[in-house]
Amino acid sequence: MHSCGRCRIPTTRRRYWLAKIQNNAARDKRNLRALRRLGWQVLTIWECQTIRQKLPRLQSRLLRFLK
Repeated sequence: MHSCGRCRIPTTRRRYWLAKIQNNAARDKRNLRALRRLGWQVLTIWECQTIRQKLPRLQSRLLRFLK
């Protein structure tokens, strides 16, 4: 869940989905923190960043990250 504008909360069972997304975000944050404490570098790639028009930018990010 981030601010690209493509994220949509389903209209049915809205409370369920909001809680699920918030719990997932909290879990991801804990896991990210734990990995960094262990010395790992983490790169998050969102699904919206993998569309064809954005692939050159994603490729650049990946190359910088892996250097």
